Amino acid sequence: LVVLVNANESAAQRVAEKIRERCENTPIRLEGKSINFTVSMGAFTSCSPNILGEELIGMADKNLYSAKKMGRNRVLDTSI
Repeated sequence: LVVLVNANESAAQRVAEKIRERCENTPIRLEGKSINFTVSMGAFTSCSPNILGEELIGMADKNLYSAKKMGRNRVLDTSI
């Protein structure tokens, strides 16, 4: 979970895409092997200050699985 304070929709999308691209292009080295991996994530464009941490994590988890169902290795942008 990454929280960007005072970030607008475009900034949140850029940060999420940068993280996704960095993961895709940076293999993990394990026991002498190079392992490629990808990530899927949700980028929230706004969030009420009244949302509890558990709710925020639940929304992120829901978006993660939605992004994976859409084909993996992507950022799902949603407004709350």
